[in-house]
Amino acid sequence: MFMRNLVKTFLKMSLVFYLPLSSFAQLFIHDSNYEKGYQQELSLRGKWKFIIGDNLDYAKVTCDDSDWNIISVPAYWENEGYPGYNGYAWYRLNPLIPKKLKDNNLYLRLGRIDDVDEVYINGHKLNQWGYHGQFYRSSRAMDREYEIPPDLLHFGKKNLIAVRVYDQQGSGGIYQGPIGLFSRPEIDKLILIHISGFWKFNSGDNLSWAIPDFDDSEWDALIVPCFWEHQGYSDLDGFAWYRKELHIPGKFASSDLILAAGKINDVDEVYFNGVLIGRTGSIEPLKDTIDGISTWRIERFYRIPHELIRYDQPNTIAVRIFDAMRTGGIWYGPLGLTTLPAYEKYKKGVKK
Repeated sequence: MFMRNLVKTFLKMSLVFYLPLSSFAQLFIHDSNYEKGYQQELSLRGKWKFIIGDNLDYAKVTCDDSDWNIISVPAYWENEGYPGYNGYAWYRLNPLIPKKLKDNNLYLRLGRIDDVDEVYINGHKLNQWGYHGQFYRSSRAMDREYEIPPDLLHFGKKNLIAVRVYDQQGSGGIYQGPIGLFSRPEIDKLILIHISGFWKFNSGDNLSWAIPDFDDSEWDALIVPCFWEHQGYSDLDGFAWYRKELHIPGKFASSDLILAAGKINDVDEVYFNGVLIGRTGSIEPLKDTIDGISTWRIERFYRIPHELIRYDQPNTIAVRIFDAMRTGGIWYGPLGLTTLPAYEKYKKGVKK
């Protein structure tokens, strides 16, 4: 039975299930394997504070790093005075982020890190690549590029970037590649209202969680986009839900609005004010097989019917997810509200 399901899965690797095209739902999808078009806004190359050892307090804004050493980034730490060192180390930097960047969709690029990293912005965990500990997995060849939700930053002020690095063997550290804050002009033109940042999150499954007035005050708050395994749910496979409140100004009342829901691992159903507006993949078969494994790299775009929108009032986005294995959740952008013309222009740019 397992082998038969496995064969069926591979035969359907390119299959995506759509809602019928109607006044209630329309799904737009594409794979974004294209040049991302990053534009550097602020270089972070140069001298960073550095200490070997491990203490999660090093991620806090209140941590005193005045007696830490100085290290060059990018560079292997073995070449900066720490020959033969394997294990944990921390980097810290406090750059001033200009006010003019407030309306940009910003990305922190840290090049390549040997072997595993966890990144914190102003004390909040932003993201990570690789795993340390019992389930160790190196990501030394992976370019780090992390979207920064606007609500994590203090524009016009200094912001703390703290990077926890684990090196298993050989060379270690932030060793190569672009280091800085970058924007993506095509995303800035696409997203009119950002919804990245803190979302309410709960594991399990209950369709009443789509209802706008459901009380989610006891739910956890997770950063989106970011795999949920990187935020305390390392053993979670199966169902989980995200919820987010969205305010839409009345000036958009005459526009055809599209919800950009990012990339989701593995399959999803998205509800707007309690009504299903789109899905990618099929949740029900996935509970019994590994169907839907091809959907995790697809950007989700769902039309929001006019009649569902409460202008100048709170609206509720609820995302039901089923993760078959390994990592899960809303893990990559773009995330936000756009218009149909802006989406069509973005889609044409992606296909070039």
